[in-house]
Amino acid sequence: MTSATVFRNCFALGKQYLHRLTVTEQCASGRRLSGTSRQSSNRATTESCRHSLGGLNSIRSISSGPIAMAKPLDAQPTAISAEHTGIFTPTLNKMGWQQNSLDEYLSDFVDYAGSPSRTRPVADVGAAFGFVSQKLLERGATVLMNDLEPGHLEDIVRRISPEERERLTCIPGSVFDLKLEEGSLDGIVAARMTQFFPVADIRRFFDLAYKWLAQGGRLCVTNTSPWRGTTEAFQREYERKCQQGEEWPGITTTDSLDQNRQKRITLPQTGYRFDPAVLRREAERVGFRVVRTSFYPTPFLPDEFRSADGIRDAVGLIAEK
Repeated sequence: MTSATVFRNCFALGKQYLHRLTVTEQCASGRRLSGTSRQSSNRATTESCRHSLGGLNSIRSISSGPIAMAKPLDAQPTAISAEHTGIFTPTLNKMGWQQNSLDEYLSDFVDYAGSPSRTRPVADVGAAFGFVSQKLLERGATVLMNDLEPGHLEDIVRRISPEERERLTCIPGSVFDLKLEEGSLDGIVAARMTQFFPVADIRRFFDLAYKWLAQGGRLCVTNTSPWRGTTEAFQREYERKCQQGEEWPGITTTDSLDQNRQKRITLPQTGYRFDPAVLRREAERVGFRVVRTSFYPTPFLPDEFRSADGIRDAVGLIAEK
């Protein structure tokens, strides 16, 4: 059996047995382990995973939080692996591109999550190939990485070090299918993900994020702004809706995007382009304290990916439970 086959099998089995996998009390409490205690915990978790998955010796679980996910012990590079050093990497499922840089909001979140005072995992949802997840791992965080496309998760596993794999849990599928314990995370980052949601799912996401975060935990959300990559007709309509006080002025369809993006991205029928007022409203609705929210520039991007004023390129939110 090839390593790629093992990886695909472990994803399928891990998803099936997600509710049944257990970790030690030390891992469940979110404490990071080191030395003998960490090795002992990993052995116990591995045996639990092998038992649940029918004794597949090539599979183990990696977790420092309330859930575990099976992964291959030794992943070798494949054709899909990339350094992701360009400005963007197209996603395998054609749901936009991974941005291969940390903007000001993502940088703030990585600094927060990498602090030694963080004792629980952080989740990177809609993570694409895991650029942000890798930065979090480099700072010492324990990371739960989620994406719709299993190939994205496979890619990061093949690129990171064995030590970093010890702190990474990969779960493919929809963020709405995650079964996380209440208060189990110190942070959640959703980079350019919620812009693909219809408004009902936007509210579901904020509800779940608040539930999953521990007290004092932080949520970071970034999105492309209404002023970037959209048609002039959409922008005029967006301004009109804002002036009239509509609750959701940024609803988009495929016709809302400029021709360049229509050719490159597979989109749901509707999505949403946020502004700071809507992000603040939705965060405060569920009980978050907003630390900061604003439009912000992304000067590291070429002009074709920026707004006309060079300021409202993106929109971000950092909120605390």
